Amino acid sequence: MKLVILGEGLAGWAAAAMFAGTLPKPRYSVSLVPVGRSDDSLGPFGAAEATLPSIREFHIRLGLDEEGLIRRSNAAYALGAAFSGWSSAEPTFFLPFGDIGAALETVPFHQLAGRLRAAGDEIRFGNFSVATIAAQMGRFARPSDDPSSVLSTYSYGLHLPLDLYALALRDLALERGVRSLESPFVAAELGEQGDLAGLRLASGETVAGDFFVDASGPSALLSEGALASGFESWRAWLPCDRAEASRSATPVPPAPYSHIEAGAAGWRRIVPYQGGLGELLVSCSGAADSPGIAFEAGRRKRPWIRNCVAIGAAAATVEPLGSTSLDLLHKALARLLRLFPASRDAAAEAIEYNRSTSEELDRLRDRLILPYKLNGRRGEPFWDQVRYMAVPDPLARKIALYRSRGRVPLLDGDMFEEAEWIAALDAFGVRPRRYDARADAIPLDRIRTHFGSIRSIMLDSAATLPSHSDYLARRAARENAA
Repeated sequence: MKLVILGEGLAGWAAAAMFAGTLPKPRYSVSLVPVGRSDDSLGPFGAAEATLPSIREFHIRLGLDEEGLIRRSNAAYALGAAFSGWSSAEPTFFLPFGDIGAALETVPFHQLAGRLRAAGDEIRFGNFSVATIAAQMGRFARPSDDPSSVLSTYSYGLHLPLDLYALALRDLALERGVRSLESPFVAAELGEQGDLAGLRLASGETVAGDFFVDASGPSALLSEGALASGFESWRAWLPCDRAEASRSATPVPPAPYSHIEAGAAGWRRIVPYQGGLGELLVSCSGAADSPGIAFEAGRRKRPWIRNCVAIGAAAATVEPLGSTSLDLLHKALARLLRLFPASRDAAAEAIEYNRSTSEELDRLRDRLILPYKLNGRRGEPFWDQVRYMAVPDPLARKIALYRSRGRVPLLDGDMFEEAEWIAALDAFGVRPRRYDARADAIPLDRIRTHFGSIRSIMLDSAATLPSHSDYLARRAARENAA
């Protein structure tokens, strides 16, 4: 079977490296065709990206060495993201990668916090997170392998300059025998049944294929341009439509977290990596003069249509507010690999792929709407409007149930775990009206002692970690010595 990928950007090379390293040769061949323009395979947001911890699973599956990747791309580690200017409950808060607090007698931490708050205690979830405390101290080390240690309760992602990350993926794909075409794409050629038959290049050559991956960016040249898969807009809930990405050099050691600051009509994100900063400004053109590239948040109605699958921004344009762009790409590739067709007749696989992809994207849409809906900025037209907008029913139910009982119903496709939803809802000031009745069976003094012990152990443990810059330097020294 001949697999043809359109798009020489990060998404295209990630797909090429994955399939060339997984599909058996010579039964499958992989070719990559360039689009012939600047890379927008992840949309208009690509300068540097902060990733979720799950990216590490993809790198293991891909066979991409993390140490080598950090060296080649000047990447840094990430313990979560700091937010400022969003919430009236907490002007600045941190959403960490990892656990918050610990249960007591099977009663969850946030339910115990509800009882203490009802008794008049002030509780900040960030005080009970190793990742948050370490980030505040500027410290980092990989989590402990000892499950009894509090230093095993957090995780980490990466801060990646995307052009250097794409080069690492390209080199891996070429090492694995991917055929890389030099002449750019001109037009798609259809077969008698309406499927894609080949891609015509500027040189006049046609690259024939049995199955195609569209990694051409938001224009979706194959899935939309040739096959009309359809687009579902999210503009009603995510009105920002302009993005300006840039990078700059800096001698300042990178912090182990990104920073997302709300502004008058949008938000600004800083992603620090070794030797530089990636900056992204996302705004709404209807609310102010906004620089940058136009985009529209939304997804393809059928990312797998006929013998073509759209990935990256060809499948969905998703604001990187939740640092999910790369993780979405990697999940899409893993899903496609599980369902990869043995022939052109793959209607059943396409139906399942589209179902699970749509559920995942819709749940992510809800998570991205959350900061807009719960924002605490008053007296600013843009933020007042999004705070009072009607949201999709699944999100409305999730907020209502948490506000009532401190429960978070997870749905099929949720990328974020219950603890991550709870951390975000609490940071944006949503407080349950009632806490778990089991918390009343535990004396208040015992709960307070439990919380004090957690805090003390986490502070002492985080203080033993090296600084983030020292950890990066030691890693580099080890690699140079080897």
